[in-house]
Amino acid sequence: MNKYDNFISLYNNTTSNKRKIKLQNSYFQTVSKELTKSERELKDKKDIIKQKNNELYCVSEFLENKKKKLKDLKTMDSLSKKLIEQEEIIQKLNEKIKFLNADQERRRKKEEQNELKNQKEKQIQIQNQKQKEKQKQEENKKIKMGEKNKKKNLSKNEENNKKLFRTVCKFKELLNSHYNAEDNKCQTNK
Repeated sequence: MNKYDNFISLYNNTTSNKRKIKLQNSYFQTVSKELTKSERELKDKKDIIKQKNNELYCVSEFLENKKKKLKDLKTMDSLSKKLIEQEEIIQKLNEKIKFLNADQERRRKKEEQNELKNQKEKQIQIQNQKQKEKQKQEENKKIKMGEKNKKKNLSKNEENNKKLFRTVCKFKELLNSHYNAEDNKCQTNK
């Protein structure tokens, strides 16, 4: 006979209300204690299940990580092959860039040399033009001066012209020798 059946038989056989209330209270306390005990046991079981679930989750996560690492290793192998290919392409591009830079440097130097040559030729032209203008001015002065002064000035101008001519010829020779142009050597006027 279980507790409930026992309580019912006692309850039914009792005539006093006080006694019935005491029986009820006693029974409810017993049931309440058993309920509390059952709740505790249930909570403990839930905790155990939760712990097991956590352990299963950890194992599952561990396996997932292993899978991911394996996949990452395969990816890394593929990436390393691609990286080697990229490095080879970069090396070839660097060689092309070096060649293009060297070619560009040669062109730049050649342009600078041509520019320098042009500037020197312009300077010679300007000097020659100035000399011609100076000669014209001196010739005009000579015409205005008397015959005496004219002879003196003519001899001085000739000497100056020879000096200037020699200087210009030397400058041209230096310029021509710099550019290995020996065809245009000056012959000094003796």
